[in-house]
Amino acid sequence: MFNSNTVNYKRSEEKRMKPFKTLALTLSAVALSACSIAPMQVTESEFKASAKTDMATIKRDIAPVTGPISLEEAVARALKYNLDHRVSVMERTLAGFQLEAGKFDMLPELVARAGYSWRNKESTRKSLNPNTGTISEVGFISSSKESNLNDLGLSWSVLDFGVSYYTAQQNADRVLIAMEQRRKTMHNLIQKVRTAYWQALAAEDLQARVVKAIMTAEQALATSAKANDSLAQAPTDALRYQRNLMENLNLLEDIQEELQSKRAELANLMGLLPGTEFTLAKREFREISEHNIPLQTLEEKALGNNPDIRKSYYSSRIAAIDTKSAIVKLLPGIRLNYGYNYSDDEYLINQRWGEAGATVSFNLFNMFSQYWVMGAADTKQAIADARRMAMQMAVLTQVHLANRQYHDAIRKFKRIDGMFELDKALARQAQNEFDVKTGTKLDQIASEVRLILSTVRRYRGIAMIHEASSRLQATVGIEPEISSLDNLTLEELSAQLEDNLENWRI
Repeated sequence: MFNSNTVNYKRSEEKRMKPFKTLALTLSAVALSACSIAPMQVTESEFKASAKTDMATIKRDIAPVTGPISLEEAVARALKYNLDHRVSVMERTLAGFQLEAGKFDMLPELVARAGYSWRNKESTRKSLNPNTGTISEVGFISSSKESNLNDLGLSWSVLDFGVSYYTAQQNADRVLIAMEQRRKTMHNLIQKVRTAYWQALAAEDLQARVVKAIMTAEQALATSAKANDSLAQAPTDALRYQRNLMENLNLLEDIQEELQSKRAELANLMGLLPGTEFTLAKREFREISEHNIPLQTLEEKALGNNPDIRKSYYSSRIAAIDTKSAIVKLLPGIRLNYGYNYSDDEYLINQRWGEAGATVSFNLFNMFSQYWVMGAADTKQAIADARRMAMQMAVLTQVHLANRQYHDAIRKFKRIDGMFELDKALARQAQNEFDVKTGTKLDQIASEVRLILSTVRRYRGIAMIHEASSRLQATVGIEPEISSLDNLTLEELSAQLEDNLENWRI
């Protein structure tokens, strides 16, 4: 028969075991669920909800169009609202956070722990008499069946500190690299906006004229076809006439298609949603003045300010730090520890105690791998230095090419502008001859088409000047002097850009 003490003991044991059985079942369920994970496609409703949220965020952040957009405002909108440029800004912010977070790796580890232990039987031990060599059969209990252990420990590795110190230096250089990448993105964006703006301005200026010219050519084509059917005109002359009209129509339709795409391109660069209505501020074709900066000055400026060169310099510093870090990793590791402990084990005489220690460790295989580790680090630094020098040569070549393209663009524009004046005079003369019945409809249409083409070339010419100017400024490393984009309104940023876009501050 079981006595009451035995029954109570078993019940007590079952009660104590219950939490551990529950924990075991929970862990088993988690393990089984982990094995059952499978790819889950995003549903169409989730895609729609996400797209709706994204569009709402984009619309909320973009200032509405309230009037004709100037070139300065177009650039300002691109810098503030273009999504690709926003990514470069966020990458710079991310690099800054990583730098600050990495600094904490140099601090000692301060770890607080709390634990609980339980066993179903007493921790009973025998004892040995060192004088007689006999073992006592009477056991003694050295620890409680259940206890709580809490400790607060401070641990610091000199080796980890050295590696973390060099890593923090590299993260600082990565912040600078992100800043240079942002500068490069800004240069490219400004170049694209300045080019697209003038092409979109051509679309606004010429769209109505192109549509009117197409309608006039189609009417003349229809009239000629009727005259040909009635034999009022020689068949060969009529066919030549119609073919010339068709050729002019093809030219006009090509122009119309090109002009329509430029506005969409500019809207995308400015961060406007597709379909947003906007007009551009009219801009005069003022006299183009070339800069007179010596080529040697441009080269010197580029070598110290070009974003790609500066990035390669910081990359070389990162590679040099890799060499130092590799040396540190080959040294013995020294770890210092100090902790304060508490346990409620009733068999402990001292339930609170502090402990300290120091350990030195060394991976013996480092003696064998040292040659290859150091060789790899030195080679990595040599490659980074070679890339920097190659980048310097490439940038100097870009300066020469960009400077030549800039001056060529201005020279070509002056010739295009002269041709435009001639085509304008010829169109006026053809219209006068048609009005007094001394000229043909075909001559009048052809002269109008030539004038439209000449006007398009004129806009392209000024766009090429802005593109070449921006390319040269980007290569040299000249950018608008503006404050923080987040702290400036669209109007304030546009005002700052007005005096900066075309100024050459060397």
